[in-house]
Amino acid sequence: MNDRFIPGRVDYAGRIARGFNTGRAVQPHAQEVWHSALKPYFGSASRILDVGAGTGRFAVLLAQWFGASIIGVEPAEEMRRIAVTDGRHANASYVGGPAEQLSFKANAFDAALLSNVYHHVVDRAACDNELFRVLRPDGCVVLRGAFAGRLGEITLFDYFPEAKLICE
Repeated sequence: MNDRFIPGRVDYAGRIARGFNTGRAVQPHAQEVWHSALKPYFGSASRILDVGAGTGRFAVLLAQWFGASIIGVEPAEEMRRIAVTDGRHANASYVGGPAEQLSFKANAFDAALLSNVYHHVVDRAACDNELFRVLRPDGCVVLRGAFAGRLGEITLFDYFPEAKLICE
């Protein structure tokens, strides 16, 4: 049995998709923290790309907080289906596709968010090139996630040390 994490191999369908919002909801106190953290990067953006949008939890928050148009890119059909129903906002919409092949014109976005998704990207160089292409020249990318070698302060690992091995 191979328990090693392989980018692009997580099946975000079925139980994972249905329970995602319950297990990964952004609580009100955390929303305040994220709003403050993201405002310097997204506060003046009019078009934001949410790569790996999942069920739309951050897409909706970005639309609410900054009044920007948000396009969520999500390759998993069931996650995207949930985003369309549970992640509704007048300024948020969702499309399918991988991070390595963004179906947008050059310079189409002011900023991009990749929240807990970069470790799922199979070809990171292609993803980086696509982000560079679709963002305007002074656009920014915000990567959120746990990165190997920088996991020491994450309290989750105090309770689930096996999870640290997976992230490393």
